[in-house]
Amino acid sequence: MNAPILTPLGPAPEPPDRDRVSSWSMASMDAHLDAGNRCSLHATATRAVELERRGADHFKVMLALAGAEGQAARIGPDELAFHAARLDAYANAHQLRGWYRYTSSHGEHRVQVNFLRSGPSDVGRYYAHRLSEVSGDPNSYWVIDRDTGRTVATCATSEEAQAWIATAVVHAEDMGGRGVEVVATVGGML
Repeated sequence: MNAPILTPLGPAPEPPDRDRVSSWSMASMDAHLDAGNRCSLHATATRAVELERRGADHFKVMLALAGAEGQAARIGPDELAFHAARLDAYANAHQLRGWYRYTSSHGEHRVQVNFLRSGPSDVGRYYAHRLSEVSGDPNSYWVIDRDTGRTVATCATSEEAQAWIATAVVHAEDMGGRGVEVVATVGGML
């Protein structure tokens, strides 16, 4: 088993005391909510440390780290930077790919954890996404990059999408006989 990457966090912040908050004071209520958010953030970040210590798979640890980073973004830039660095350190130490950061349409910081891969392999990096048959789009199969979340190719058929993926993976390494995952959605939206 590898040595743990994540260091334990300090003591948990003081939980908010509901009896000490004034519902008539905006500052008091904001302080109460902030204290609750910090307690929740600490619990999520500590869960990642515990998962790693128990030898949980990378996906579970990364989900906990991504959750902590998302919570930290709502608290402030210092907390976001700290938790983003923890996620980066873990992903870099294990050479994990298949995750990325983005900003949602509402301007919220997000971390997407997909099909994690370790090392330089591109097997599993791409998948075909089928648009709804109602869309009428002649290029109804999109090839999505799990490392960026972006569409990298549009194809008319599933076979064409599979060929694109096979070619992309073969350029990086031998594909090894792995198939292509096709995901269909009702609205065709990603």
